[in-house]
Amino acid sequence: MLSPALGPAALGPAALQHIAELPHGLALWDSLRNSVEFDAWCCEQEGQVFELVRLAEEGGRVEREHRVCSRDSPLPYAVRALLGDEKLSLVTSTAWWRHDHDEDHPMTSATTVDTPRSLRGRVTIRGAQWVEEIAGGLRVHTTMTITVSVAALGHTIASLLLRRAKRNLDTLPELVESYCLSHGTPVAFSLAVGCGLARASWASALWQSRARHAPRRSA
Repeated sequence: MLSPALGPAALGPAALQHIAELPHGLALWDSLRNSVEFDAWCCEQEGQVFELVRLAEEGGRVEREHRVCSRDSPLPYAVRALLGDEKLSLVTSTAWWRHDHDEDHPMTSATTVDTPRSLRGRVTIRGAQWVEEIAGGLRVHTTMTITVSVAALGHTIASLLLRRAKRNLDTLPELVESYCLSHGTPVAFSLAVGCGLARASWASALWQSRARHAPRRSA
């Protein structure tokens, strides 16, 4: 139960818009989007534990539900003292077209907080992501809104989650490079040859996190 100080009071949605340019073609994006192994590896790099809840595909449309738990809570001690000292865990439902990734076929996601239990049902994160082919690569578009219904800590929680999401988005280019090189993917050679140029030209990147045993990639 929330204490009276944390009682319900909706905070207007906090929004994030992110644009990144990647020096690679649609084939690489398609491969990583549909790779659960890549998502699981990204979670590991972020200090998170992934648990697959549901995975299904029909007519080229993939749907997945998963739970991600932080090994160390990203919430400040003062916040944990009010909410309870449980680790932060999120449950996310995502859906995307296996081989279509443009603005008319975005990946969509809906995330809720599972723990701390005092936040269960009080935080909602909705996102969308698509790619645009440009000269020399791809432009990745990510949008996100966070709605918090906790009066005293709403702005603090929304701010923490937005910063966490942006940090993950900003590190994707390096994660892609490291993953491809360490896993011997077909693009590993081109990445090795062009890594200097890539480091100079990669801007930020895409929403990441999650998974382990089948399709996807990119929250």
